[in-house]
Amino acid sequence: MHERGNKLGAIRHGLFITNTPPPFPALLANAIIIFITFLLCIPALLIPTSRTSLKIHGWFVVICAVFTLILGINEWLQTLTLRANLLTVWGEQPDKVQSLVQQKVGHRYLLSEAVIEEE
Repeated sequence: MHERGNKLGAIRHGLFITNTPPPFPALLANAIIIFITFLLCIPALLIPTSRTSLKIHGWFVVICAVFTLILGINEWLQTLTLRANLLTVWGEQPDKVQSLVQQKVGHRYLLSEAVIEEE
């Protein structure tokens, strides 16, 4: 059973992970910008008369929001692309792989409440 789980993990990696590039550098840059924004809020909180640090912090919050929004839209578009190409990727898989995925995932789908309610 454990060997079968490893095969399914390899299949999942082959179907999904290899078809979508990881946005790790962009996520890392986003995390760094958010951390810098946090560091910029400290002087704004400690020196309440300093409007300049508050303005800088405000602009960094806007930059973080826009950058995070761009990353979210990119992820959404990659998901739509993956969904559009899923039939092609599925058709390229050998029969043995398709059978294993159908056995493992198909039973969960047939027993889900959404399928039962639709019928």
